[in-house]
Amino acid sequence: MADRQKTFWTIAIVGIGLTLSVGCRLPKRPGGAFATPTPVLLPEQPTFEDVARVVNANSAAVQQLQVSNAKLRSPAIPMSLKARFALEKPRQFRLTAESIRGNELDMGSNEREYWIWMNDERSALFHGRHDQFYQSAARSILPVPPHWLIEAIGLVELDLTGEHDGPTRIAPGQLEIRSIVSTPAGDLEKVSVIDASHGWVLEQRVYDLAADDRLIASASGSDFEYYAATGVSLPRKVEIKLPPANLEFTIEVERHTINQLYADRALLWTLPYDIGDEQVDLEQMSSPAPRYVQPESVNRRSTSDRRFEPTYRRDFGEGYLPPRQAIRRLPPSEDAYRYR
Repeated sequence: MADRQKTFWTIAIVGIGLTLSVGCRLPKRPGGAFATPTPVLLPEQPTFEDVARVVNANSAAVQQLQVSNAKLRSPAIPMSLKARFALEKPRQFRLTAESIRGNELDMGSNEREYWIWMNDERSALFHGRHDQFYQSAARSILPVPPHWLIEAIGLVELDLTGEHDGPTRIAPGQLEIRSIVSTPAGDLEKVSVIDASHGWVLEQRVYDLAADDRLIASASGSDFEYYAATGVSLPRKVEIKLPPANLEFTIEVERHTINQLYADRALLWTLPYDIGDEQVDLEQMSSPAPRYVQPESVNRRSTSDRRFEPTYRRDFGEGYLPPRQAIRRLPPSEDAYRYR
């Protein structure tokens, strides 16, 4: 049973990562040169607001994606998988993946629920509601909610009224911003490494402040491509790691279409009740013991010698409060994974 559950969550998490990990590739000119170079978008000494404006605009420009040919490679999978998928913000997506033996995965999400089917010995259709993620069995393996992985590929939103430290120049051409993120189960620290010229999100790391600042998720993007028609830059290669699940995988996208969907939406975003030998409601499975505990005090992890003391921003003004006073607790809710 343990091996079966491990197999399920391995494919499920990899499937989520593949669904959300999309890039933007342009047709090549003869000789292999790309059509349009990425413009410089940030000043020499950018403020937090400068970086947030560029990062948020890039993310906001992508509302729909459709990909007909992507590849996934992972130490957990003995072969690469070919996948097709479509995505429409904020939560709607549909993924099918196949290998040489046939269909391997059908995974999707609409505004209310998500589902996963895989071609294994059980052939079960697992499904659950987004607002029950923190109460479901999924948290025992996946330490961050599925929709967080949208950010893992560079579609990041930085809250101008949230708590952030930076940007700090940590290497030539690289800026670092550290943010406090609230979940119904406790605070996380997110570290974002951003290209100092183009505003690309090169790396993201998420630490659990209630578990000795343990790294629980990371993503790095490379081979960025600029799509001049929409002004969007996205990585064509993404590496995602989830240490608590002992998972790592690399996504490569060959071609895709931005802000256009060709499939029938009525079918695309509907849970496919006609597949699988059985249906399993994840909310009815035994809930795991809480992984996160809301502490009385937390030590913010620093990726440098200096300590993270977040700046509290209100009405876009600059000001500083001591770390504990700067934290504004959000009441626990069923769907509250967001920046403050």
